[in-house]
Amino acid sequence: MLFFCHGSDIIVSMQERRSYIRYEVEGCVNLITEEDTPYTVKSDLKDIGYVGITVHANEKIEVGKDVKFELITKFGIQPVIGKGKIKNVQEIKKYGSNFYRLGIEFIDIDKVTIKDILTRILEDICEATRRKRTY
Repeated sequence: MLFFCHGSDIIVSMQERRSYIRYEVEGCVNLITEEDTPYTVKSDLKDIGYVGITVHANEKIEVGKDVKFELITKFGIQPVIGKGKIKNVQEIKKYGSNFYRLGIEFIDIDKVTIKDILTRILEDICEATRRKRTY
């Protein structure tokens, strides 16, 4: 995949199993389960793509469960509100503590907002690349 950044070519060289690219980005996500007794799971955003996100959470949510979410990044003034489905769960054991890596596929979300966030991420990548080339 080739991106054009204001006169500079950037080649993304990453083996990707998905048919879409995810970009690392920091943020937080409040996941609200859709159960008889809904509860909120606070999580850290790890990456985002056009069709989903990956988060790290201290609580496990089962594969197949639907969740509502509030996604907050440095690229948005307002939280992005949407609905997703838990597609994969991986328990991570690190330094004596456990957390869960949750892959969430978007079910209902404003795609224009996601495109805007992805565009801002690419602009940051391009700017960082330009700065590297000038030093």
